[in-house]
Amino acid sequence: NTMTGNNTMTGNNTMTGNNTMTGNNTMTGNNTMTGNNTMTGNNTMTGNNSNPDDLIKTYTGQIGSDIGGGGGNFVIGDGAYVDDSGLAAIYTIAREAVEAGTVTEDDEDSWLITLEEADQVQVTGAIVTSTSFEQSDDQGAFLGARRITMQDKKVGVLGFGVEIDGDGDALFPHKIGTQVDFKITAVRVFGGDTPQLAGITGLTVTGEGVDVGVMEKSGEDLVPEDYQKLVRVYGTISGGGEGCGGSSLCWDLEHAEGKTVTLRSASEFIEMGDFTAYVGPVGSFPGPISDSPTWQLDSVNFSWTRGPFKN
Repeated sequence: NTMTGNNTMTGNNTMTGNNTMTGNNTMTGNNTMTGNNTMTGNNTMTGNNSNPDDLIKTYTGQIGSDIGGGGGNFVIGDGAYVDDSGLAAIYTIAREAVEAGTVTEDDEDSWLITLEEADQVQVTGAIVTSTSFEQSDDQGAFLGARRITMQDKKVGVLGFGVEIDGDGDALFPHKIGTQVDFKITAVRVFGGDTPQLAGITGLTVTGEGVDVGVMEKSGEDLVPEDYQKLVRVYGTISGGGEGCGGSSLCWDLEHAEGKTVTLRSASEFIEMGDFTAYVGPVGSFPGPISDSPTWQLDSVNFSWTRGPFKN
C-alpha cells in the first residue's frame, strides 16, 4: 500500500473544522451547491396536526426528494441494507495505519492510503444515503456530489472527493437510494482521525430508488456504531448557538427522555425554542477514530434539518 502524507485538501475540496459549510453555502470555485442545499424563508412546516410530533414525522430530509441528489424511499429500520457490504474495511485500513504510526492526528493534514491491486477491497450492495457539495448542469440537472455517505447494516461511511477509476474530477454521480458495487482503491484519513472513502474502481449500479433505512434515535443516545448512519432526531432547541468552526453554530437539541445532542449548522434560521427535526448521517468531533469523539448531528446539507414545526 502506498501512503502519501501532508495531503491537505485545499481550494474547492477544502473542509474546515468538522466538514464546515461556508457562510453563503457555496463551495469555492464554480462548485455552487444548489437545490436541496438552499434554505429559504424560515423553513417552517405547518399543518392541521393536533401535535407537532405528528407533523415532524412527515419530514424525510433528502430521502424521496426530486431535488439534487435526493431519492430513494424513506423507511424507519434497515431498509434495503445488506448485512455487510465490505465498507467496514475503510475503518480497518485507517486504524491499522494509525497504529503503525504512518498516520498521525493533525487538524491541518490528511493522509491518502493508496491500495495495491491485490489489496483492493470488494464492496457489494452499498447504498448511497446522503449527498452534499453538489454540482448541477446549466439546466439544473444533478451531475454529482463531492461529499457522500454510504451504508449497510454494519457501518456508515463518509466519502469526499471520491475518485472513480483514477478520474481526478472527484464527482460522485449517483443519487440517494442507489445501490452499488465497487472496489476500494484508496482511503483518506482526514485530520488523522476521520476515515473517508477516497478512491474506487469498477463502479456498478445494482439498484435505484431502493428503501433507505433511518434509525429513530429520538430519546436515545448516539453511540459509536451510529457514525455516518442515517438517523432521525427531533426535539426542541434548548441552548447553545455558539460558533464551532467556520460559519457554523452548535446548538443543544433536547429530545425525548431528557436527552440532549449537539446540532451543528450554518443555518441563520435556527432559534432558541424551535421544535426541530434532523434526518441525516451522524457525525463526530473530533473524528471517530480519535481518543474521545463526541457524536453529533452535523447538518452539512441544509436539507437534513427542518424547523420550526408548528400547528
